[in-house]
Amino acid sequence: MAHTTNSETYDGTTWTEVSNISTARGKMGAAGTQTAGVIYGGYVSTPVGNTNVTEEYDGSSWTTSPGTLYEDIAQMAAFGTLTTAVMAGGYNYKASPPKARAVTQEYNGTTWASNPSPSGDLGSANYDMSGAGTQTAGLSIGGNPGAKTTTEEYNGTAWTAGGALLAGKAV
Repeated sequence: MAHTTNSETYDGTTWTEVSNISTARGKMGAAGTQTAGVIYGGYVSTPVGNTNVTEEYDGSSWTTSPGTLYEDIAQMAAFGTLTTAVMAGGYNYKASPPKARAVTQEYNGTTWASNPSPSGDLGSANYDMSGAGTQTAGLSIGGNPGAKTTTEEYNGTAWTAGGALLAGKAV
């Protein structure tokens, strides 16, 4: 599947083409608002695999950030704002062999940092999950492998088990 660099905004009624992102990709993380957003990581078609590139959006144009994820990763839980984004878990297609990850990284608007807390990573390696919330009240929901029913809650330092989904979910 070929990816595109196209970017569009929605005003509640209509989609409008805006400036393009620099790296064509899919399955990336995203956080923020329509006027202060960030995308990171993702799956790229050429060369086949993941990327660690971070791009910021100011409401009119995309800029590649000098801050990159610590590893090339896609399909992660993503949430937060432009200056407090979080990525958790995900899948590294470039690893040998490719593997699911449990790592958590936080973005401050300039650089990414791994969470140093002993409980700063997800309870298990996971990918294809949904993410929601803020850097101090975030969620990782469902995922793979195996269409998980788990929910994990993040307080900015540690992940803890949350309530179970009624049915397994993967995005």
